Amino acid sequence: MNKSRIILLVVALGLSGALYTLPKYVVEDENGTENGVSQVEEHSADDGHDHSDHDGEMASHMSLMTEEKKEKLEKMTFSFNNSQSPEEKSIFADSLRTLYASVGRLDSAVKYAELAIPENPNAENLRVVADAYYEVFSVAMSAEQAKDYGSKAQTYYEKVMEEWPDSLGVKTRLAMTYLPTGQPMKAARMLKDVLKQEPEHEEALYNLGMMSIQSFQYDKGVERFQALLKIDPQNLQARYYLAVCYAELGKKESAKAEFNQVKNMSDDPVVHSTVDNYLKQL
Repeated sequence: MNKSRIILLVVALGLSGALYTLPKYVVEDENGTENGVSQVEEHSADDGHDHSDHDGEMASHMSLMTEEKKEKLEKMTFSFNNSQSPEEKSIFADSLRTLYASVGRLDSAVKYAELAIPENPNAENLRVVADAYYEVFSVAMSAEQAKDYGSKAQTYYEKVMEEWPDSLGVKTRLAMTYLPTGQPMKAARMLKDVLKQEPEHEEALYNLGMMSIQSFQYDKGVERFQALLKIDPQNLQARYYLAVCYAELGKKESAKAEFNQVKNMSDDPVVHSTVDNYLKQL
């Protein structure tokens, strides 16, 4: 598989960069047999960023915001810094989290998500922070960052699961955080458990499909993405990766049909260019 081409479409479709920067890992197939090449390598959890001070970051990204959002950010930051009570600080921190997330500054959103946690957080509060870390984790462009943010998301999701043990959405995301920490088989087992309880759980199907590609189990990838497309025929990502699986299995006509479907579903020139390059290979 042409990794640069896949990454290009990952960006175009807004998919996780983290999955493609991770070293190949071992995943159990349906019969419990291990497949793949090697476990995820160990990395330092320190990604080189100072997460305690984002003043410089704020200045460098102010120009990317509309004037209205700049003004709102300045006012909320002032209010946050001058809040006299933990309750007020928590409210303004949550507003800052929302604003930063709206402009794609996910690392800043994470900072304020944690600062917004009340003194006695409930599962909903903790999930907000877990989701914020998960969003950064899902677009991490290095294994080190994926491991760092994934570990933090994992910590919060585990706390949420203590209060919400039956939440399949939380369990699905928690499963994915085990990938960069070297536990892919645990992730796969958790996702399969989700599907046993809810066979049409779209996020679990998608994640298992992506793991199948990463571990070269393209036949399993076909199975997962086909199941997902039965539920949501307009899922562009699932159709693209179904085409990739067909191509890797040597099923050229099926791959071509799916790639052409992807082109019909998207007007994005980056998607068209990427698919056209793949079609030329076929």
